[in-house]
Amino acid sequence: MTKGISQIVFAKDRPLREVLRFSVDAGYQAVELCMRPKGELTPESTPDDYRRLTALAREFGVTYTSVLPLCGGALTSNDPEERAKAVAVFGKCMEAAEALEAGHVLCVPGYVGPDIRDDVAHQRAREGLLQLAPEAERRQVRLCIENVWNKMFMSPTELRWFVTDLGSPWVNVYLDVGNMLIWGFPEHWIGVLGQQIRRVHFKDFRRDGYQFVQLMDGDVNWPAVVKGLRDVGYAGPVISEVDGPDETLRETSARMDQILAQT
Repeated sequence: MTKGISQIVFAKDRPLREVLRFSVDAGYQAVELCMRPKGELTPESTPDDYRRLTALAREFGVTYTSVLPLCGGALTSNDPEERAKAVAVFGKCMEAAEALEAGHVLCVPGYVGPDIRDDVAHQRAREGLLQLAPEAERRQVRLCIENVWNKMFMSPTELRWFVTDLGSPWVNVYLDVGNMLIWGFPEHWIGVLGQQIRRVHFKDFRRDGYQFVQLMDGDVNWPAVVKGLRDVGYAGPVISEVDGPDETLRETSARMDQILAQT
């Protein structure tokens, strides 16, 4: 497994060149890119923009692991225009992921809310992902559904069923190790989801105090997580989403080395 960091933990206005320079210096080998309404990667990015970003990665010797959309829109929304916007944003992210050789797009389909019932959210998410799946196959880019605090996919069995039922090998799972700590155990999710897991976020969470904390300071059973990933054959990047000042990001890198060294 290689060690990466998400651009989301850096200030929005920090130039990507500085993000990559710091990441390499701190010991990270890969970076997850954010697509934002404004910045260096946006829904308006062109092939020339992709070539510039590719050249930056080569200059610093890093790989891009995935594209994380931060442009709004939800496949589960009651508003058809917002659902269409989400489809368009995911489509643009897949275009970027193909051009940048990242090969993966983080996918949060939407949410369950006071005015969006669970079964409705699942059906709309299914419809949107089935609409996107052919483009994912054409571009050879995987849409990876992440477990987040959106009141959807509250168990690994539910997420496995949802992904399997879609019937596309290009829709998979982005496992966040810290996000299910309030209702489950990441090592269980790994065992249930198995080879559907295509990308992994590293975070830690402390139930006592209900807060995200530095890796190894929370309730994640890291030896069980690492063993579980190895047991299911996961050999891709593990990507830090621990935010904080630069010294915290350096400490996170060192702790990831300790975690990955566990047998």
